[in-house]
Amino acid sequence: MLKAGSAIPADARLIESASLQVTEASLTGEAHAIDKSTKTLEGDNLPLGDRNNMVYMGTAANYGRAVAVVVETGMRTQLGHIAELIQSVEDEQTAQLGRSLAFAALGIVAIVFFPGLLMGENISEMFITSIAMAVAAIPEGLPPVVTISLALGAQRMLRRQALIRKLPVAETLGSVTTICSEKPAH
Repeated sequence: MLKAGSAIPADARLIESASLQVTEASLTGEAHAIDKSTKTLEGDNLPLGDRNNMVYMGTAANYGRAVAVVVETGMRTQLGHIAELIQSVEDEQTAQLGRSLAFAALGIVAIVFFPGLLMGENISEMFITSIAMAVAAIPEGLPPVVTISLALGAQRMLRRQALIRKLPVAETLGSVTTICSEKPAH
């Protein structure tokens, strides 16, 4: 049973509706309330915003009342699907830098170790020399530089009233290339 002011707890199919309007901004970005009905929809794979006979977890009823049958709960809801997508985002840029540095270090080890052996140097001395050069290839100042950069970025975000509590969210937001928005209704 849904009525004005109800938070919708699960994805559900409407079976009765009396002027139900739902705010779906958390899912579709649509700023205004959407009229919902029990009509059967035509077409396959309709976008969320066009599924007027469904209500979704994380949205709210603004007006009217309705009866709905729950079809998905928890992580199987549309909101749960979005949460899974966010959690699965890897820190690609940081991981790529780490891989590049690791390959560079392995390359240095190979470049120093094998020619040294061919020139008749002691294997233990060549091993220690190679490892020392690989460690030297990774800049010692990198961790402080990254920390200071992140702190300065957090200060700039705070000045713009956009401070984020969890760092992976900021890193993900920093790798965004396209932001789609809608003009507000006047």
